[in-house]
Amino acid sequence: MQLGALSDALTPALRAIKQSEFYPEPKFHVSIGWALLERSGTDESTEDFPTIAEFPQSVIEGLNRDFSSQLRRPSARVEAEEVCVKIGKEAFQWGLGWAK
Repeated sequence: MQLGALSDALTPALRAIKQSEFYPEPKFHVSIGWALLERSGTDESTEDFPTIAEFPQSVIEGLNRDFSSQLRRPSARVEAEEVCVKIGKEAFQWGLGWAK
């Protein structure tokens, strides 16, 4: 399934929780090496999303070295087994049906 069709299919769920629909021509991205950073003076870690003080520069450099040339190609593909979306306080997760 293409991401545009998946985005369109989310419209009823967004309306059900009184959220705006996505942009008419959405742009998509993939987060690789995502982390929830600590905020000064708060401890917002949760069981599902622990925080870290900072994303180590060595990890960023390693990801760029190992993957940036492949991901910047117009023909780049990323295969995923599920899509996770957080809209406001609501979180949703869908399996894509081709898990290995």
